[in-house]
Amino acid sequence: MKKDLFLNTSRNSRIAYLFSGIVCTVIGIYINIPAITSNYFSESYILLAIGIGQIMLAYLAPHIFPNDERSEKIVGRAMYINYFVLFIMLFVLYSLISSDIWILSGVQLLIIIFSVMVVSIPATMIIYTKKY
Repeated sequence: MKKDLFLNTSRNSRIAYLFSGIVCTVIGIYINIPAITSNYFSESYILLAIGIGQIMLAYLAPHIFPNDERSEKIVGRAMYINYFVLFIMLFVLYSLISSDIWILSGVQLLIIIFSVMVVSIPATMIIYTKKY
C-alpha cells in the first residue's frame, strides 16, 4: 500500500513539474522574443531557465524521489560536478568582463549565474540517471 502511495505522489509531482515547466517556458519565450530580436538583455531569462529546469525535473521525478541509494548517488554526483560548473562559469565570466569583451551589470551577471545553475543541476542529474 505504501508503494502505491509513493507512485501516486511521484506521478502527481511529475505532472506538476511538467505543467509548470511548459507554462514557464512558453511565457518565457513569449516575453523574451523582443529582447532576443533586438539584442537586448532581459531579466526574464530567469523565467525561461526555470521553465527548462522544471521540464527536466519532470523527467527526473521518478529517479530522484524514491530516496534510495541510487537517487542519493545521482544527486550527490550531480552536485559535485555542479561545483566545477560553477567555478568554470565564474572563471569564464570573469575573463570576459575583465578583458572588456563583454560589459555586464551586477544584476545581469547574477541572472546569468542563476540561469546556468538552474539548468545545469537537473541536466547533470539527467546525465547521471543514464549512467546509474
